Amino acid sequence: MRHSAAWGALVASILVGQSALADDGSQYFIAMRTPQVDPAPRYAVATPSPTQDQTVAYTACDGHTYYLSPGDAASVNASIANDSTVELHIAPTGTSPQDSSATCLIQASP
Repeated sequence: MRHSAAWGALVASILVGQSALADDGSQYFIAMRTPQVDPAPRYAVATPSPTQDQTVAYTACDGHTYYLSPGDAASVNASIANDSTVELHIAPTGTSPQDSSATCLIQASP
């Protein structure tokens, strides 16, 4: 029984952490850029909870799971496969992706 209570507390803690991420008034983007090719990053919208359009789960460099549209997930995977620089960005809701700030580096271009 003791393990059961500990497990329940762990699950509750994880759920609270995830909902805190979802309710913090921020929006998230995955920025992709190949320095030799792209003059500016391309951005994919990432949501902390699945939506009708964002259904593909992606665990970012901050340890949280975000959801991307299937097309954006393909772009992120292609950028990683092509050794592009890929970053997780955050911004207040309503801010354009170009005004977002890098939170962590998923991959650096060589």
